[in-house]
Amino acid sequence: IAYSESSFPERKRLYHETPSWVEKGATFFITVNCRKRGENVLCHADIADRVFDSVEFRMRFGDWYPTLFLLMPDHCHGLIAFAPNKRMQSVVENWKRYLARNHGVSW
Repeated sequence: IAYSESSFPERKRLYHETPSWVEKGATFFITVNCRKRGENVLCHADIADRVFDSVEFRMRFGDWYPTLFLLMPDHCHGLIAFAPNKRMQSVVENWKRYLARNHGVSW
């Protein structure tokens, strides 16, 4: 099935800071979209391996603690708790920047 860019709903830019009322260590459901919607960007063995390796590296580094990380062709979902001393926005931005610079994933 071919999709056009206009067939996807307009995504809102969300506030990416953790609200003050959220308990430390809370788990968040996140979705990160690739720039090209409707194309298989992430579900190629070489790219998928790099993405999962980077998720595991960030976990071992202590940035985040994923319970689930799911790749879809043009986006990914995660159930992720963030380290209390790390900003969610910074962790996700750094992860996306790494994949963009080193593996050509355009978010």
